[in-house]
Amino acid sequence: MNIYISALLSLVIYFLYFSCVFSFTKELRGAIIKNTSLFPRVIYTAGLLLPGIILLLLLKNERFIYFWDYAGYWVKSIDFTKLYFENPFAAMKQIYSSINHDEYNTLPNLLLTPANKILGLSFGSYVFSIYLVYCLPFALLLSSLIIKLYPDINQKLKLLLPYIIIFFTPCLIPMRYGFVDIAGLVFIALVLSIFVNTNYFRNLNIKQAVITGILMLLLIFTRRWYAFWFVAFYCTAFLINFIYSIRAKSFITIKNTCINLFIAGIIPTVIMLVLFFPFFKMSVLKDYSDIYSAYRQASLLHQLNVSNLFFGSLILIISGLGLIKGIIEKRTLFYFLFISTSIIVVLFIRVNDFGGLQHYYLLIPLIIVGFIIGTMFLYKHNKVIGIACFAMLLVNNYFVFGYNTPEKKVPLFSSIEGQPIYRSDYYEIDRMANVVNELHEKGKRVYCLASNDVLNNDILKNIKLPDINNSIFKLLPTEHVDKRDRFPNALFLADYVIVTDPVALHLGEDNQQVISYFNNQILNGFLKDHYTTIEKFPLKNSTTAILLRKDKAVSNEEVEIMRDHFKNLYPDYPNMYDINTSITKSINITRGDGYGEVRFEGDETLFLFPGHGRESTISFKVNEKEKFLTFTATFDNKEVLSENCNPAKDGEVYLTMYKDGVLEQKLYITHKKDSTITLPVENSKIITLSADKGKNEDYCDWFKLTHLHFH
Repeated sequence: MNIYISALLSLVIYFLYFSCVFSFTKELRGAIIKNTSLFPRVIYTAGLLLPGIILLLLLKNERFIYFWDYAGYWVKSIDFTKLYFENPFAAMKQIYSSINHDEYNTLPNLLLTPANKILGLSFGSYVFSIYLVYCLPFALLLSSLIIKLYPDINQKLKLLLPYIIIFFTPCLIPMRYGFVDIAGLVFIALVLSIFVNTNYFRNLNIKQAVITGILMLLLIFTRRWYAFWFVAFYCTAFLINFIYSIRAKSFITIKNTCINLFIAGIIPTVIMLVLFFPFFKMSVLKDYSDIYSAYRQASLLHQLNVSNLFFGSLILIISGLGLIKGIIEKRTLFYFLFISTSIIVVLFIRVNDFGGLQHYYLLIPLIIVGFIIGTMFLYKHNKVIGIACFAMLLVNNYFVFGYNTPEKKVPLFSSIEGQPIYRSDYYEIDRMANVVNELHEKGKRVYCLASNDVLNNDILKNIKLPDINNSIFKLLPTEHVDKRDRFPNALFLADYVIVTDPVALHLGEDNQQVISYFNNQILNGFLKDHYTTIEKFPLKNSTTAILLRKDKAVSNEEVEIMRDHFKNLYPDYPNMYDINTSITKSINITRGDGYGEVRFEGDETLFLFPGHGRESTISFKVNEKEKFLTFTATFDNKEVLSENCNPAKDGEVYLTMYKDGVLEQKLYITHKKDSTITLPVENSKIITLSADKGKNEDYCDWFKLTHLHFH
């Protein structure tokens, strides 16, 4: 039954989405119908699939492991597709919850789900789905917008416009690496179409202003950093119309603009404050400039050079030519794109560097429109040169996705590597993952102390994709970056740890002490005698991964050494030295199967998620001075539990407490009421706490103990 509901819901969503796209593409559709008969029309339409098919074939047989941002939305897409067709209502709840609480929400995956179901969940199929659902509509929308601005251009050139866009290399590069962020360009193209249709908001149109507000909300929900485009749009629209009204001495123009902008701005703002306040708080009040300070290292000159490598000098030159032509012609859209993009760049580099491939989508509207107009200008004066501009895109794509040897490339072309990737150590990583899986099946926990493109916890997990139910996904989460993350308490809960020689870092030792400090101490420092080497794995770049078994817990003195180290480095970041002192007392930890989890957070919080067949347990050594163990039994993410789970049946466990192996208490705990517990421990040597799934299944049993304290 659920699959039929999912299919019907998909039809409704696709109808609304593609109807919206269809309504803004009449100029292109008119050009196609006018200039082609039925059979050429079919060939022309089929040709629009070509770049996506090429990417699908390109990625089909590569031997690579995608990780971090490259795999983030692929993993989400796999997980969401499975949930959507099993329980569509739970999937819709998850979208709402993820927008409010997750850094990377599942909204962009919604439109991909039917395509994923039909095409499959391999990485290549996932990329092809992105192309079909987002890249193609963007190309059609932007082509129609250009035709609307330049209705008198050559008819053949009108038909060529979508092909210029779908073969525009900077659009394809992030998509080839699994970035779904091109979805935002669809909403930007729709907003720009409305902007042009309303004479740049100079004509009062309440309906279009309302639609703009909704589209802008969807834009920033797609990816949070599209908020830079959001802010730049309102600022630039007001600025250009304010100047226009002064020069034209037209008060009504600025009045209409202000009303349109107010409506288009108040709608997303009110919706965010009323329905998505956690998202608003996370996006507006969080200091991302500090959080991402480790990533903000390059000079402006370096960023300009990197941007040139991404786009290629030829594309930028032609785009610059088109921009100059548009400004000379006093085309308002070009003023808008130039000013808004300048605002975006100034705001963005205050927070982060233009290093991530996906972030260049913020610049694409200016670059691609400029490129198209530049190509049109050259075509008008010399058809051969105009056609050569399109041919240059094909050559550029060949250099990026085919003949990829950067040291031999002409610097005029994009220098991003996009060809299929083959890891020489792929099977060694797979062997390591299998060893980790064997440990997971025994309830043992493994922590990966590595953070670069040779090895990290994501690489280990994602080698088994698209199988998201593989037990490798039980790998403990790694803390990667100082300040953004926290002290790695989970490292000291792990029964096994994977280190590397040399240390594996992607941001340098100064920004990754949470990796380098412990890697060095375990291999050659005061933590060395706590571990025994079990197995070594030779990896690429002369790196060796080493699996070690923990033989003994750290002492209180060693905890203070670590605390002092991080407190001296980061005195203003308590999370960096917030060490759970229970790591010195914890022994015999067994993590439940399925969703089971055992981990510390901060100084006095223990997560104890039960499995569906095996409970999660942890034991503590008690010293003779300690008389009581106190804690509050509660559940994490209660708001999410109420929204996404079944609050009547989920969020409940049995908590069992043992003294020296003898049953002391067994309590039934639910998310509806916290329980404060005081357990006498005098004359006891070992206290064991065990959580099982309770009366129902283990769904949403995010059980935790807070204010955990021996005294």
